[in-house]
Amino acid sequence: EPGLFEAYGVGYEAWLVPHLPVDRAVVLLGANDARTHYVFASREPIEPPEFEQRLRTLADRLAAEGVARIMLLEPLPQPRAAPAVGARLVAYREIVADLCGSGPPLECGPPLHDMPEHLFFRDGLHPSPQGHAWIARRLLPALDTR
Repeated sequence: EPGLFEAYGVGYEAWLVPHLPVDRAVVLLGANDARTHYVFASREPIEPPEFEQRLRTLADRLAAEGVARIMLLEPLPQPRAAPAVGARLVAYREIVADLCGSGPPLECGPPLHDMPEHLFFRDGLHPSPQGHAWIARRLLPALDTR
């Protein structure tokens, strides 16, 4: 069913995969992980080594379930984030670049780090409808050509 996603990303298993025939997955994680958590038992942000391990686990699980192509997207920028959050996001982007550059079934998605600040809601975390359209304009050509 198009449009289904894993709401809590690297914190949970890829529960969707066993239930649907999926040949391609697009993974966009990191923005919430870099901040203090209220969803998980811990209120601490996910440090880069743990982010990498969780992202590898998710990608391995998707591949084991038969997903032939896994496009990793870099985390969105956080225009109003504290310096520590910004530093974690830079580290997360490097992790995503390393993982998606490692070869099939992982592939790199289009860059998102230059998303303009005016395309976010006032919280500086969530894209506005125009922001989602901006992401889609970058993502769709990458999906069409691969």
